[in-house]
This record gives sequence, structure tokens and C-alpha cells, in this order.
Amino acid sequence: DKLTPERKDKVFDFIFDKVLRTAAGTRSKALRSLIPAHPAKLATVKKLGGTFQYRNPDLVKSRKWLKKNCLCADNIKGGHSTIPNAGRGAFATRNIAKDSVIAPAPLLHIP
Repeated sequence: DKLTPERKDKVFDFIFDKVLRTAAGTRSKALRSLIPAHPAKLATVKKLGGTFQYRNPDLVKSRKWLKKNCLCADNIKGGHSTIPNAGRGAFATRNIAKDSVIAPAPLLHIP
């Protein structure tokens, strides 16, 4: 912490531009895309748990959003049929009421 903010920025830029390019070679562009452009953002990356969540903040949804926009699909599971030569299929994990949605999926009707 003895470095001034300006000096920290220069050290970060040196590591970001020179060291990473030399060490990673052809993969340096991909690695650079994971690192924030400013060193002050590194604490945020650490707090969020990594660069994936930092770069894709909308992929992790809250429970409130999930309750409003999603349906739970824990009522079925994939597996092998006990019917000879039937292969694989979806099987109920609990009783399912008549006329209820079993697995929401978009369908394309082809006449």
C-alpha cells in the first residue's frame, strides 16, 4: 500500500499488457477479457466469486425472480424404461394431478 494510485495503475497496466501477453502467448486476448480494465474493479471480482459472475451479472437470478418467472421441474427425471425395447424416457418422481403442466417446453406445431 505504499504505492500511489498512479503507480498502482502503471504496475497493473504493465502486468496486464506486457507480462500477460508474454506468458499467455496466443491465449492472452482471451485471458485479458476476463480481467477488469481497472485494478480498482479487482476487489469487486473477488467479492462476486470470480470473473464469470463479474462479466455475466444477469445470469445468476434471485429467488424472487425465479419464483415469478420459472416452473420447478423436479416432478420428473430421466431414466431407462422397464418396458422391453422402450429405451429412455421421462418418469414421474411423485403423483402428478390431471391436466397439470408436466414439463414446460416450447413446441413448434408442424401441420
